[in-house]
Amino acid sequence: MLRMVDDSELWPHAMAWQTPGQIFRAILFALVMLPFYTTWRSWNCSKRTWTVLLAYFILTHFAATDPSGGNIEGFIYMRPEFVEAGFWKSQPEAIIHGLIMATILAKWGLRKKKIPVT
Repeated sequence: MLRMVDDSELWPHAMAWQTPGQIFRAILFALVMLPFYTTWRSWNCSKRTWTVLLAYFILTHFAATDPSGGNIEGFIYMRPEFVEAGFWKSQPEAIIHGLIMATILAKWGLRKKKIPVT
């Protein structure tokens, strides 16, 4: 199902496209979130952090449409031994990653625009 490290024929593709794929994904997220930027920027840092954390955690992890041991689809469609082994263990990591990203984005949104002096 996945490209594995020990598959010397398929793995180079994964390595070559890993960074461009993540950048493309980030651009897609930014484009989807762009209409909400003005509202988001008007909120305080704490509200922005929690909003981004919850959106990130729910949309990219917990409610993702591809089954994994840590999300709803996995809970429904995967064999019980995979879900039991990973469901609760994967939640803290996803929350920590989301919190780090949300904090960085929320603080970045506080930057004041510099107006050039003429």
